[in-house]
Amino acid sequence: MSVYVSEGYAGCCACLCTCVCLCVCRSYGVVLWEMATLAAQPYQGLSNEEVLKYVGNGGVMAPPEGCPARL
Repeated sequence: MSVYVSEGYAGCCACLCTCVCLCVCRSYGVVLWEMATLAAQPYQGLSNEEVLKYVGNGGVMAPPEGCPARL
């Protein structure tokens, strides 16, 4: 069985077996970020390995430009 995973969700794939809930929450956040930016590429300029390291170290994406603080 093969599964296609978008590059934007590399951080989720790394922890799929051990922390599904965290991955689902993070993926939902990425989807909301993509919607707010009209489908901009998340983690722009980072390779998959860099995203894994960034997310693994607790890194989060910055709020999109013009995003209300409530979101």
